[in-house]
Amino acid sequence: MTGPTRTVEVLGYQVLVGPGLLSSLGATCARVAPAHRYAIISDEAVARHWLGPARDAILSAIG
Repeated sequence: MTGPTRTVEVLGYQVLVGPGLLSSLGATCARVAPAHRYAIISDEAVARHWLGPARDAILSAIG
């Protein structure tokens, strides 16, 4: 699913909000913060559902 994306400022950070963004997480990270390592910080409830897909999206972009 895709649709409109919003950018929200939270404590000095830009947070993207919109449907389908997880699939492009790796490409977004590579574009806005090129690095060979990233850290994903989450609580247990969110990680249970989204850590794997987030990790996979980032790994696919950085190889």
